Amino acid sequence: MTYETAFGLLNAGVLPAWAALLLAPRWRWTQTLAVTITVALVACAYVVIVGHALLSGEGAEGVDFTTIEGVAAIFSHPSGVVAGWAHYLAFDLFVGAWVVRDARARGAPHLLAVPAILLCFVAGPAGYLLWRLVRALRRPRRA
Repeated sequence: MTYETAFGLLNAGVLPAWAALLLAPRWRWTQTLAVTITVALVACAYVVIVGHALLSGEGAEGVDFTTIEGVAAIFSHPSGVVAGWAHYLAFDLFVGAWVVRDARARGAPHLLAVPAILLCFVAGPAGYLLWRLVRALRRPRRA
C-alpha cells in the first residue's frame, strides 16, 4: 500500500465516527464506533507505519526530538507525514468523543457542543479549549 493510499483511507475511515458524534450522540454505539473502534484502528495504523519506518530504515534521516530541525526531519518523508496525520486523527477524534460524553454528563444540549465538536474535527486543541470555555460560561452562578 502506498502512503498516499494509507493517507486517504485514514481520512475516510474517521468520517463515520465524526458523523456519529455530530448526528447521533445518544446512539448507544456512537462512543464505541468513535473511540473503541475508530481511534483504536487509527492508533494501530500509526504503530504499523512508525514500526515499518523504524524497522525498514525507510524513514527520514536526522530525526531528533530535541531540536526543531530534528522534528521537522520526521515530516520530510511520507512515512512521517502519514504517521503524524494518524496521530492527529486519533487524538482529535478522541477529544471530540470526550466533548460529546462531557456535554451529556453535564446535561448540556448537544447543539451547544456542536461548534466545539466541529472545531475538534479540524483543530483538536482549539475545539477542546472552546468546550472548556463553554463549560466555564455555562456554570450556574452561586448566590
